[in-house]
Amino acid sequence: MVAAPDIPDFHRAYDYLRHYGERRPESEAAISAGARLTYRELKRRVDQCARALIAAGISPGDRVAYLSPPHHDYLVILLATLAVGGIAVGVNPRYRRREIAHVLNDAAPSILFSRARIGSRSYAADLSAACAPATRLVTMGEGESPAGGEPLAEFMLRGGSITFEELKARTDSTEGESPCLIIYTSGTTGAPKGVLLKQNAALRHAKIFLRRFQLKTLRAVNYYPTNHVAGVVANTLQTLVGGGAQVCMERFDAGEVLSIIESERITIWGGIPTMLQMCASHENFETADLSSVRVLLWSGGELSPELARKLSRRVPRLATLFAMTETTGGVTAIESDSFADALCHSVGRPLPDAEIRIAGEEGESVSHGETGELLVRGAFLMIGYWNNPAATAAAIDAQGWLRTGDLAQVDHDGCIRLVGRRIEMFKSGGYNVYPKEVEAVLDSHAGVAGAVVVATKDELYGEVGAAFVQAGSVENPVSEESLLDYCRQNLANYKVPKRIYVWLELPMLANGKFDRKRLAEQAAMARGPLRGSR
Repeated sequence: MVAAPDIPDFHRAYDYLRHYGERRPESEAAISAGARLTYRELKRRVDQCARALIAAGISPGDRVAYLSPPHHDYLVILLATLAVGGIAVGVNPRYRRREIAHVLNDAAPSILFSRARIGSRSYAADLSAACAPATRLVTMGEGESPAGGEPLAEFMLRGGSITFEELKARTDSTEGESPCLIIYTSGTTGAPKGVLLKQNAALRHAKIFLRRFQLKTLRAVNYYPTNHVAGVVANTLQTLVGGGAQVCMERFDAGEVLSIIESERITIWGGIPTMLQMCASHENFETADLSSVRVLLWSGGELSPELARKLSRRVPRLATLFAMTETTGGVTAIESDSFADALCHSVGRPLPDAEIRIAGEEGESVSHGETGELLVRGAFLMIGYWNNPAATAAAIDAQGWLRTGDLAQVDHDGCIRLVGRRIEMFKSGGYNVYPKEVEAVLDSHAGVAGAVVVATKDELYGEVGAAFVQAGSVENPVSEESLLDYCRQNLANYKVPKRIYVWLELPMLANGKFDRKRLAEQAAMARGPLRGSR
């Protein structure tokens, strides 16, 4: 494998694929579903898909969507889309029909590549209902195909009409500053917003961290959603930049993760605290051979000191970082060769190309130790929110500072400590959940007159949602279980409240709004069902 200092400084993902395809064609690039792809084979498949995209009329800036778990087909489609200057749009397989339709309607992709079935779930009916007529549907894997779907193998054959000279002309014309990804993240207005990212920024994260960690052998396991910045930028593209091998897991399973680390000799292991807690609590954790792991990296929440100590006994180097979709990856980082208290209570210091400022209520910079909103500036920031200039202007000011929404302090060592959130978003198992989006779904139920969703502490997921619903009918109030079923039909499972309380009347403030603070306090104190004024 390539040594980290030898990583070339390219600004396009395809340049890395071409580089390793020529220099080390027999090195493993991707392992998934029983297939082991070398860099030679991966490049051959990407070239084939890229030619098919050109034949299908994909021009620079056109959107190409995919609905897939981590798999080598996803990897091929992603890299081919970036190679021809398209914009890749991930659709989370956990999304329900309403959420799938929102992403497809907003991004308006020319093509959607989708697995026909994942596990026990068929996507045929959902895709038939959610896809606009202008979106060409290409299906992958086994299962019933939606009406009008074209098998992936047939689509690939259409690339035969495009010469390699035409392909080279297209890949060479793609710029590093070109937009390459739209990653949807839940928004405060209730509908997920598409974050538009640049190609060179998506590669920058890998260059910084691989050179920082100095890994001589790069083998990673990817179990993140393929529409998540951690799955695409911090795993798939990071592994490509380092010329390493990526082991794709279609679903996270703690025991299987430990087994893959052992059998595939994984060297860099990443996860959110929830995932790492599951692995550390597994019965095989103490006996699994983790000796190949050189770095364990987490983000998306704090690790408890107890869990960090337990992990440090098995892995020689721990690291954590602060990252957002809007920053295209890491902004701060801290690491240690053994357990360090700062790993659990800070997100480290700014990376060399990142500017950090802590701002007070009036926008003024605050002193060390004082609390303010964390602002970030750098060339890696998103281009903006797709089709949403108002949201972009609200997030990035005229001086180029991104408002993160996180309240933070700088300690005496220059480390950033997150102390809260300016907005009501909370993280559940590493996923951003915005109460307004969940409330909008509950409000759409005929039996609901109003809803408030608040975050409550959870030992495994960090935080989960608790919903307070004002019944629309006094005589026949809707049941908690029926509302849970309704949420499951319309929301990804990580957004579904873990508890729902139906009250005849929710507490109100003098301004006529629901008393969110009081309800949050009620949820925090709850040990059983809250009956309120039912």
